[in-house]
Amino acid sequence: MSIIKVLPKHLVNQIAAGEVIERPSSVVKELLENSIDADATSITLEIIGAGDELIKVTDNGKGMDKTDARLAFERHATSKIEIQDDLFNIHTLGFRGEALASIASVSIMNLKTKKKEKLLGTNVNVIAGAIETLEDYNFHNGTSIEIKKLFFNTPARKKYLKSLSTEYQSIVKIFQDIALINPDIHFKLVHDNKIVADYPKTDNFIERISSTLGKYTADNCIPIFYKSSEISINGFIGKPELARKGNKHQHLYVNGRAITHSLFNYALAESYHSLLMDGKKPFFIIDIKIAPHLIDVNVHPRKLEIRFVNQSQLFSILRKSTEKTLEKNILMPSLVIDNNFETNSQNPSAQTPAPFVYDYSRPAKVNKYSYKKEEAEALSMIPIAQIAKSYILAENNEGLILIDQHAAHERVRFEELMNQFEASSQKKQQLLLPLTIEFSPLEYEIFKQHKETFARLGFEIEVFGKNTFIIHSVPSIVANQNIEEIVLNVISDLSENKQTRATKNPHEKVIEYMSCRSAIKFGKDLSIDEMAALIRQLDKLKRPYTCPHGRPSMIKLSFDELEKRFKRK
Repeated sequence: MSIIKVLPKHLVNQIAAGEVIERPSSVVKELLENSIDADATSITLEIIGAGDELIKVTDNGKGMDKTDARLAFERHATSKIEIQDDLFNIHTLGFRGEALASIASVSIMNLKTKKKEKLLGTNVNVIAGAIETLEDYNFHNGTSIEIKKLFFNTPARKKYLKSLSTEYQSIVKIFQDIALINPDIHFKLVHDNKIVADYPKTDNFIERISSTLGKYTADNCIPIFYKSSEISINGFIGKPELARKGNKHQHLYVNGRAITHSLFNYALAESYHSLLMDGKKPFFIIDIKIAPHLIDVNVHPRKLEIRFVNQSQLFSILRKSTEKTLEKNILMPSLVIDNNFETNSQNPSAQTPAPFVYDYSRPAKVNKYSYKKEEAEALSMIPIAQIAKSYILAENNEGLILIDQHAAHERVRFEELMNQFEASSQKKQQLLLPLTIEFSPLEYEIFKQHKETFARLGFEIEVFGKNTFIIHSVPSIVANQNIEEIVLNVISDLSENKQTRATKNPHEKVIEYMSCRSAIKFGKDLSIDEMAALIRQLDKLKRPYTCPHGRPSMIKLSFDELEKRFKRK
């Protein structure tokens, strides 16, 4: 007796449903993508509960005639491909032809549809994959698909669904991701008979970002663009203050299809090199348009992953485009004093972060020195005062600038030391008396491990007995500081073995820690000339807006905001 058996059709469909339909949000994704492929300009998603009770998608797309409405429930029946070569030239979001059949096999489904040129539409009722009724029906142009009692006949699968709240959040995430990249379509989300999101169609991408993710996010987005004969990149990257833990705020699309790709996410993150705080990941909405023959979208059952013919080329393009975009834009966060900051009420999953609010109780120490006119014009901002011996208050033509003196000088020192490390000839200064430093056994091993980096920075180091080094010269930029204290503190930092997102090479850890240890400290009095000197150094940097750890080095309070607060606007 044969042990290999041909499975019945309904069981095959349920197996396919397990690949394609894991949870209610999987159904939502497939149905929304079908509506987009049907050239709909208006799509409404209705949810009862967490989608296990009801999922309904209504669109004004092309619709189907009676024959197509029946064939749509056959496995591998599709309008998207005909021959083998079509698999390598996919222009649509759906193409496998198994979604409707799979969904219908584990639910009670109703389909109403009508083509524009037809007088009557079609009504189809399907229970557990079997068509119960197929009849003419008076319906508007487009399609409505209603899914009830999802997984009613596969209780084991339903048992593994998560909480109602978690499943609903997953639906909102799918809905938001799809609505975000399709601003030319009107999307509406109705939950338990209440409209919770309504995004009118627009030709302005930033308006769609504002309506879906909130005004704060939209205001802190920077446009990114790249174009070649076969690849183009459009979208937005976020200023550093939009960075968050996790990756739910990262939106990557290929030809309008939302995908996950850890390598490309890494490329974008590395472009923010030293602009982000530890553990934070950058915000982005990136749509890669690429010739279909250069990708394979048929490598994942739910089409969440894509294989690229030239992955390394695209990695390089993403990284360089992001780096150039960051370098040519002002990344300084704005200080908005508003106790009643705005939230996005239309989007249940989006939260607008609270604005920066600072309150210093100690008065500003105003230095009475004045500038010559030509000196003032040479600076991007004019220092006015030092606050709490820690912050510099400056002014430019847009408003007031608050500068964190330690973070700002730390960025300056980081750039100086990086240039020193990469230079063919170091700028170093011989010590009048060689400096002897004695380490513990652990400190000695750490120092030996990074001895080459210290040497490339301009330190001349000689091993002298057990656990002891003699330093003969140091980098010129730190020559006037307490060298022993700096070196010991850097070794202490290295001994903690902190993993930072801001550094990607071992030598950068040394430079980052040395920048911190040798920078101007909080609590240090600065004259007006010293403040001006620091601003002059910042003006020479490409990325002066954060310290090497990613903390802001300066914040702007615009004249416009001041006028609002003083009721002049």
